[in-house]
Amino acid sequence: EQLSINQQVKYGGALYRAKLAEGLQKAGLGIKNIREMGEFGPTDKVEMEVQGVGEEAMKAFSKRKMEVMDYMLKEKIDAKDIKKYLKKIRSSKGIMSYAEMLDDWKWQMNAMPADQFQFKSNQKDELSQIVDDQQILDYVHDLKKKTFVTEYDIKAVICQMYTGHPDAIQKIDETAKRIIEGDLITHLDKENGLGERLYCSKKLAVYDKIIMETVKKANSIIGKNQIPKKTIGDMVEKFQKERGFPPSKEQLEAIKALTGKENITVLRGLAGTGKTTACQVVAQSFAKEGWKCYGVAVSADAARHLEEDTGMKSTSIAKFLSDYERGVIKPDSNTFIYTDEVGMVDIETTWKLIDIQRRTGCRMSFGGDYDQLSPVGAGSGLKILDRCTRPAELTEIRRQKKIAAKRLGDNFYNINTKKDAKKMVEDMKSLDMVEKCESEAHAIEAIAKDYVKNKKDYADKLVMATTNDGVKYLNQMIQQELVKKGERSEAPLNTIGDYEYREGDKVRFNKRRRLTDANGNVKVINGDEGTVVGQDAQGRLLVQMDSGDEAGKRVSVPDNFDQLQLNYAVTVHKSQGKSIDDCYFYCDSQVNRNMGLVAYTRHKDNFKLYGKEEIIEGLKESLAMKDLSDGVYNFITKEDRDEVDRIYREEYEKLTTAPAVAVEVAPAVPQVQLSGIDPLMIKKASQVMEEQQQAPREEPEATAVEREVLRVARKDRWSKAPSKLRKEVREEVQKKKIIEI
Repeated sequence: EQLSINQQVKYGGALYRAKLAEGLQKAGLGIKNIREMGEFGPTDKVEMEVQGVGEEAMKAFSKRKMEVMDYMLKEKIDAKDIKKYLKKIRSSKGIMSYAEMLDDWKWQMNAMPADQFQFKSNQKDELSQIVDDQQILDYVHDLKKKTFVTEYDIKAVICQMYTGHPDAIQKIDETAKRIIEGDLITHLDKENGLGERLYCSKKLAVYDKIIMETVKKANSIIGKNQIPKKTIGDMVEKFQKERGFPPSKEQLEAIKALTGKENITVLRGLAGTGKTTACQVVAQSFAKEGWKCYGVAVSADAARHLEEDTGMKSTSIAKFLSDYERGVIKPDSNTFIYTDEVGMVDIETTWKLIDIQRRTGCRMSFGGDYDQLSPVGAGSGLKILDRCTRPAELTEIRRQKKIAAKRLGDNFYNINTKKDAKKMVEDMKSLDMVEKCESEAHAIEAIAKDYVKNKKDYADKLVMATTNDGVKYLNQMIQQELVKKGERSEAPLNTIGDYEYREGDKVRFNKRRRLTDANGNVKVINGDEGTVVGQDAQGRLLVQMDSGDEAGKRVSVPDNFDQLQLNYAVTVHKSQGKSIDDCYFYCDSQVNRNMGLVAYTRHKDNFKLYGKEEIIEGLKESLAMKDLSDGVYNFITKEDRDEVDRIYREEYEKLTTAPAVAVEVAPAVPQVQLSGIDPLMIKKASQVMEEQQQAPREEPEATAVEREVLRVARKDRWSKAPSKLRKEVREEVQKKKIIEI
């Protein structure tokens, strides 16, 4: 049986770490499991650390490539000269005996500060929480971010869960066998191209079913809530006066569909076809008729751009759902909600949004493209919506200005084979869009030089990479080139986290936090951008805000605020939805068709891809690979579909057959619990969720007494507050009631 080497390597690595943990624990060392946090939550990467080892020690034994890049940037060495310094960076690997390696490691350890190795006896392990089989399977879907998973995906996650626990290897085998042979999962009646059987949780299939049934029910109730043609015409005329050009015929058809009679609609459009343009007219048409309008996007950064482009008050999905459940926002049958970039929204989150329509009777539209970046969780909500609605479609690419570039954009969507991918790479080469480099270092340096040489305004050029590490090195190299050109000073003002900062540097905030200005009341949020303008009286970095609610204000950034970064380069995920004149893309082995498509379609004027020669040649195969996120129900066996239908009838059918009613009356579908996820990951995930809930909150209408209760509840976590505190608050409220009476 031909199996994916990559799948087996990940499983083998996880199994190795589980076995290694046993040996380390027997030697008296404590184990700590840490899950990596990505831009949209936890990833499937888990690092096992030994308790007591410091960060400096871990960096000293880091990957060779990172060592080389760190040294190159620190010493300001050109990529062409890096080979001369390799021996200084690290001795050649060669062939070393076990004894020689031990001596080498001991030498390196002894050269480090003593606080880098603080081992304690009876150190408490920080391990993953062991949960039941269904929760493990949920965990597999969430972390792998796949609709269907393989046996090796499941086994790798089980290994991660049991790493550090007693008898881990035996329990891993038992759990894997029980899950794979049990009835917790359902599978396709076909195997994937590698001969591996694919599995899926019934829970995802049920979500698929209830989304379809809810949408059908909502759109069968045709009301009198369509927008008058005259209003739409007025808004189209207004748009043309403001922009200097009219919407295209496709866009006009899309506007008509989204303002028609159906309660749930979908706008599917290729990258650069003007989905946001159509949405602007739609939102203004609803607003003109007195509707409340809300925009929703995957991230706060994307939400801000959506608000700027459409005029709708917009927030991240996480904040929108939270505000809805808390009653801060109260949609009703006179509310329009537009969710952007739905191609990145998973099945469960799609249901949570659809359920708001079911409960309130509001109008809801979803815009996106499932050929771009895949969902940040399990399954594609857009593909399910696509099947149960009549999507409006935009196919005419309007972003790229050059005819040849537009043609390439179309071709990206039509890559289905290696032959197609090969032709795409050759076409890009013929248009001077590809630069082959000797190494990663050469590629990063070449991008930095070209970026700095480009005299366009900062907002009109963009550098992209697939990983946070790539972004870090690109940002540092661009800054170094600016120093060489005399556009930045040699001496940095401050060093915070991974970066040195100089006056004039462009920066980005990655966390919500209240910082200080002249009045001490400035709040930055994830995605806010600014420019370093100097230091304050206390020597803290002074940043003038370029975007966000605090635009134009100056904030002081503490030296321990490590959620700040240079902002010349971003990940491809953060570039989603952007439209920039000139784009530079650092290409590595992680690029597939979806990621390549998004990177390419960000540009309006010029695009260039940089990478090692073998990576560029590898694109002739990797661009033919697509993300396989999909719905579930239509792809499972008949036997399993019957079982899903039974679960749906018993537990969920009453929800989709009930009429749309107020929030307080409608029952809610039980949501997936967070139990089973690493305790440390829960903490970090909570931080990410908090960071995404960024826009100023609308206070619910309340009396003075209620406001006091809300204030205390928010401050002291009322549900978890000590009984004594709750008693004191009640007494205080009672006093206020007496006073008010």
